[in-house]
Amino acid sequence: MDDGTILSEVEKLLGIEIRQGLGAPGTDEIVDGTGGGVAGIGPTAERSDECLHPPRKFPVKAEMVHRRSFHAVMGKAPDYTTSYCGHPPVERRTYVNRWRSAVVEEIVLAEPRGFCAGVVRAIDAVEQALRTYGPPIYVRRQIVHNPFVVADLESKGAIFVEEVGDTPVRGRMIFSAHGVPPEAREAADGRKIEVVDATCPLVTKVHAEAIRYARAGKSIVLVGHEGHDEVVGTMGEAPDKIALVGSVEEANNANVGENPDEVAVITQTTLSVDDTAEILETLRTRFPRMKTPARSDICFATQNRQDAVKELAAKVDFVLVLGAENSSNSQRLREVAGAVGRPAYLIPSVGSIDESWFVGIKRVGITSGASTPESLVDEVLQYFKDRNVERFRTIRTVDEDVQFASAPMETPEA
Repeated sequence: MDDGTILSEVEKLLGIEIRQGLGAPGTDEIVDGTGGGVAGIGPTAERSDECLHPPRKFPVKAEMVHRRSFHAVMGKAPDYTTSYCGHPPVERRTYVNRWRSAVVEEIVLAEPRGFCAGVVRAIDAVEQALRTYGPPIYVRRQIVHNPFVVADLESKGAIFVEEVGDTPVRGRMIFSAHGVPPEAREAADGRKIEVVDATCPLVTKVHAEAIRYARAGKSIVLVGHEGHDEVVGTMGEAPDKIALVGSVEEANNANVGENPDEVAVITQTTLSVDDTAEILETLRTRFPRMKTPARSDICFATQNRQDAVKELAAKVDFVLVLGAENSSNSQRLREVAGAVGRPAYLIPSVGSIDESWFVGIKRVGITSGASTPESLVDEVLQYFKDRNVERFRTIRTVDEDVQFASAPMETPEA
């Protein structure tokens, strides 16, 4: 019986796939049906031409299958499993963690990706204040949702605090791109703090809509994620008038007052376009006369990046999204890629890559959230170059050249 037939028999017996020729010479690898058993995670297999013991079963801590010239070690069960070899039980081995060469053939980049105009404006506001006044410059919460951006600004003299009260009287403070509730502005005025408002103009638009609808006597539905800084700021504009909805189920059950004809809807700017459309359709069914903004509240950069990753995912085998866990727009990119049917991982940086993800993967797509520095993407590209990947290309879905005016400085009254 040749080796190919032997491997085939082992595959049938265990319900696994054994991929050959991906690692060191003479090494095979076992891959189970869930994607486990790959480099860095799953067990390895070793060849042996010596043992001809007859099969027999007995409890062991690992499973070993012997067919003349092949041992496959599987750590399937924590307590026992079955061995079909007369050898003493073989314990589960230390897993392999090495790059499987000749697997990833091409890297495909989505464009647009990375910083949006609102993020650039917010970061520039902090850097400009540091240049103009020198440190310390206080920033309420993360200026944008990315720890690398925050760490870089901290190294230059920015101090990030949770609330306005953590800033000295007559100090200088930046409000983040996500916006703030009215009480934060009032607290800053009370402490005579000089404020630079770096709220994204598109978030400011949603605040203005909330104020306008509330003054018109509307009951307001805000589609967004509970606890997100942008949502907290928007709800602060009319807390007694706004009901937060984050899913179709919540849209079906939302309590929006007694008059269904006096309902208006606004949305967080960084949501999934497709998911939000489903929620809005549910709300329209309940409230046919529901008032909506003249233009979508989901920002152009969010939509552009989702459109790009959707097209990217359709042309690759696997998607990496660079972004922070608390970045709403980055999370939505991962979800959009997954909805296309591709495995997609959100990672903060190159250090979070697991080589095992790429066994059997030929084309890897890469994108990044609107608050992710391009330097983090560059590090991931270098990672693949160091592993002999030579083909890199970009899929561009739209040209994005929007810029916002610099954040104005606010000086409180003496």
